[in-house]
Amino acid sequence: MHPFATCGRVLSVGDHESIRMSRELLLRSARYSVISLTSDGVSKEELPSDLEIAIIGQTVDDLTASRMAANLHRTHPNIRVLRLTGQYSRPGFGFDGAFFIEDGPGAFLCSVDELAGMGGR
Repeated sequence: MHPFATCGRVLSVGDHESIRMSRELLLRSARYSVISLTSDGVSKEELPSDLEIAIIGQTVDDLTASRMAANLHRTHPNIRVLRLTGQYSRPGFGFDGAFFIEDGPGAFLCSVDELAGMGGR
C-alpha cells in the first residue's frame, strides 16, 4: 500500500479501456475510491458531489480535456484536476496539476496524494 494514501474519491477519465482500468486498479491499491469513465461518459453521468480529484488521462484529446476541466471546476468547486500527458506534450489550461506518464506509477501516486492534500483539508 502507498504510504501517503488518503481515502479520497477520485474520478479517472480515459478513452482507452485498458489504460483507464490499469489506472483504476493502481488508485484502488492506494485506497482511493475510484469512479472510472470515458470522456463521453463524464458528460452523460451524474457525478457525485464529493469528488476530490479528477484525473484526465493522456488518451483524452486536449480540447475535450480542457472543456472537461472547466466544467468540473464549475460544477465541483473544490475539485482538483490532474492532467496526464506524454513528456513532450503540454497539458493545456485549466488544470491544477500535470503529470508526465513516463515518470511511472510511484510518482503518479505521489502527485495524486499531493493534490488530495491541497483540496481544502
